[in-house]
Amino acid sequence: MTEHEQQMFRLVIAFYDKWRSVIIETDEQWNDFAQDLKQLEAKLTPPLGYHLMDAVVDTINDLYRNGMKPVQENYFGRDDL
Repeated sequence: MTEHEQQMFRLVIAFYDKWRSVIIETDEQWNDFAQDLKQLEAKLTPPLGYHLMDAVVDTINDLYRNGMKPVQENYFGRDDL
């Protein structure tokens, strides 16, 4: 893997980590998500970068499908654990 390809992985993973760690609930948050995605897209090159970005966007789409909201990371549903 080239250094350039490694950098694309880093960028996409950082984007996913940022947006997976919050629950998007407002239009403002969705607008921020879209702006971050636009900035990410400008840094990536095809084909690998775009495929990685598509995978992350598809995953986030699945988390919010049909009005659902994802569970917070590391959430077990119990405070005593």
